[in-house]
Amino acid sequence: MTFNPLNILGRINTHLRDEDGSANAEWVVIVASVVGLTAASTATISNAIDVLSSDISTSASSKQVSNGS
Repeated sequence: MTFNPLNILGRINTHLRDEDGSANAEWVVIVASVVGLTAASTATISNAIDVLSSDISTSASSKQVSNGS
């Protein structure tokens, strides 16, 4: 096989026109964004649940329960 610059340029041009690679890259960006948002949301909700459970524990421990007599 001989070196043919036009053949190489033709292959590069075909590769640049192919949209499969760009579609895959878009999906990677979308999935990475969803994963990042999920991680951030989970951290925020986890912290809020910790605070609320601590408040409930403090409130419940200060209550006196009557035995009905």
